[in-house]
Amino acid sequence: MSMDKQLNDTASLKVRNTNIEVFRLLLMLSIFCWHILMHGAGLKNMSDGYVNDFVYKAFLCAFFAPATYCFMFVSGFYGINFSLSKLGKLELSLIIVSLLCSFIVYFLGGQALRIYLGSLFPISSCRWWFITYYVIIYLLSPIINKGISNINKKQFTYLLCGLIIYNTLSIVRLLDNGGSNFLGLLTIFLIARYFKIYSIQLSKKIVVLIYLFSGLLLTLLLVLANSYCPVLTFKLLNYNTPLIMLMAISSSLFFIKLKPLYNKKINKILSSCLYIYLFTDGLGVLFYKFVQSCFINSYLMGVAVVVMSIIVCLLMGLFIDRLSEVLLRRIGKSMFWQNMSRVFV
Repeated sequence: MSMDKQLNDTASLKVRNTNIEVFRLLLMLSIFCWHILMHGAGLKNMSDGYVNDFVYKAFLCAFFAPATYCFMFVSGFYGINFSLSKLGKLELSLIIVSLLCSFIVYFLGGQALRIYLGSLFPISSCRWWFITYYVIIYLLSPIINKGISNINKKQFTYLLCGLIIYNTLSIVRLLDNGGSNFLGLLTIFLIARYFKIYSIQLSKKIVVLIYLFSGLLLTLLLVLANSYCPVLTFKLLNYNTPLIMLMAISSSLFFIKLKPLYNKKINKILSSCLYIYLFTDGLGVLFYKFVQSCFINSYLMGVAVVVMSIIVCLLMGLFIDRLSEVLLRRIGKSMFWQNMSRVFV
């Protein structure tokens, strides 16, 4: 083994792959832009009737839609190991963000404050649907990991095929938001584990072709649906449709297959990228409409607002992460928490 490879392997044990952290940032940006289109520009109601100037909107929707499943695929590929302290830190961070967003929306003229009493319970109240189902998978991860280690490849393949068929065939119900649920996230998570455990190899050229072909085909289908059968338009963007799942898998594999880079400073800055989703979605429709109005007034203004929003969310995320760590250490001194921690050691 060469000295360079030894140093690279040593670095990889201590520092997360910066390529993946950059990919996560791009995913959060995609989710942000997706929500601007859906809630700010009103494309969530595209199935109600024909939408003007839809071609470029369809293109953007098609390539933004897989971001949520990409995030879950990356988590599945690298695996999840349960930690009570990490779960506690996440819960504290969610409560802080939830309360902040609720008060901001209230003072901006949103719903009555009593509506936001659930802010103290962001996971159980499903304040952020993705986070709620992600945490459930996180809680189940010891069972999932143990189960996977006790079945062979053939059994895992059959299990995965059954989940994929069930998920993709659910489109025949013609419901909106298909795949935005626990089973959808679990399916893409297990697909990623399968790729990782059995070293499924696809070249970068192949995954790029799959991604582009699926995205362009989805764009074409959206345009045709908008012209001839609007009721199907939004349903084609369900996360569990085959094309979006293929895009999520292929784009994730592309970044995973890139030559690893390790940069502690960049990783530290991007470690709070999840807060882009938490804050922007926490502020909700009022915020998305504001951003959309900026784009209408000036495209450059809209881009500036998006960039500033990302920077503010990253900085706020770093602060809240630090605050949560301090609070968690104080809570950790309690006898109850120490006893709970021993259970999971």
